[in-house]
Amino acid sequence: MGYTRKCSASQINMYNSCPYRWYLRYKKGIKEPNSLPLVKGSMIHSIIEEFYNLNPKGCGITLRNYKSEFPNYITEVFEKVLIMPRTSFGKDLPTYEDELRSLCKDNFEYAKEILDIKNMIRNYMQLFLMQFEQYARKSEYFNIAWYSARLKFSELELNTDNFIGYADSIIEKDGRLIVNDWKTSGYYKLGYSEEYELQLKLYAAKYAELYGTVPDFGAITFVRYGIQTLYPINKETVVDEANKIIAEFMYKTESDNECDYKRNYDYQFCTCMNSKHKDKDWCFYQDICNEAILNETNET
Repeated sequence: MGYTRKCSASQINMYNSCPYRWYLRYKKGIKEPNSLPLVKGSMIHSIIEEFYNLNPKGCGITLRNYKSEFPNYITEVFEKVLIMPRTSFGKDLPTYEDELRSLCKDNFEYAKEILDIKNMIRNYMQLFLMQFEQYARKSEYFNIAWYSARLKFSELELNTDNFIGYADSIIEKDGRLIVNDWKTSGYYKLGYSEEYELQLKLYAAKYAELYGTVPDFGAITFVRYGIQTLYPINKETVVDEANKIIAEFMYKTESDNECDYKRNYDYQFCTCMNSKHKDKDWCFYQDICNEAILNETNET
């Protein structure tokens, strides 16, 4: 069987922000190095996923004490996830503790990052408790409330013939289906975001393709702030819209020619020599980009 190229929401959003950046990452294969935000985000995802694996039988949490015991439990989960062995595609990975320590310059920075993770968990728990209270009021037993409140799916793979993605969670609430993504950053776009809307639109369409039901909403949960933003899904048009977006992206990225991938100097995080943010160092590819710009200038 031949290789079938697939795209993802993050690829499409990267291309839309700067085609040349996408070219360097996906055509040239130049990956950005690991970083504290990436490791912390991965750890937060692991903590939340492990939290929802709670077995309500014999856990000691009841409808009387859940407001104090859920925060205690997620703290235990944090301690477990921090040091647990990890693997990826059969390859052993360092623990989150070892990875965080390797990226921090000293013990003080490590302690600061650990505190930041704990604060995000605390804020997420405040949001969870508000949502769980609705089920606790309607239920006679804790386990009924828990199974009503827990996720329908967690880290759900959305793998089709032309797309690959992972929905952090699928939620059923009051007869509505919600496809949800957890964000541990996103300081600058707590409100509406075209990038987030596109991601959720693609996830909703691919969920419909795989499971036969179109979600009613997309949601972004900002773990750092304990805030959730809903994006209504147009159930009549979302599948066609998503397929059109994917088809256009696939067409635009067929070429292997570097000249076909323009730089977007107006992109908020562009920091090459032609950008208004050239004194910053936000973009990992800025040195490669600057060298390419100089070469092009010399050629002309």
